[in-house]
Amino acid sequence: MTKRLFTLFILICMVLFTLCSCESEKKITDNEAFAIMIEDLGENATVVSAPHIHEGTYEGKDCYNIYITVNGESLVYVISTSGEILYKGVSGEHSH
Repeated sequence: MTKRLFTLFILICMVLFTLCSCESEKKITDNEAFAIMIEDLGENATVVSAPHIHEGTYEGKDCYNIYITVNGESLVYVISTSGEILYKGVSGEHSH
């Protein structure tokens, strides 16, 4: 009986550990969000302004809003704190 309880205890611990690790997303920094944006822009992009980065939410997700001028065009990127690009477009067209 003790062996069964121990096995059950280990199994429950493994399930709880798996559930806890699935729910917690790795939060990236604003610098990492900027790096994701630069990678997405590609090597032909010429950044001509310092980025303005603000934390916010977009469609219920925590994110970084990055405003920057690239190749003469004012752009906005919205990147979730898990690293996903949620929105990219011309600044002024962005409603969040």
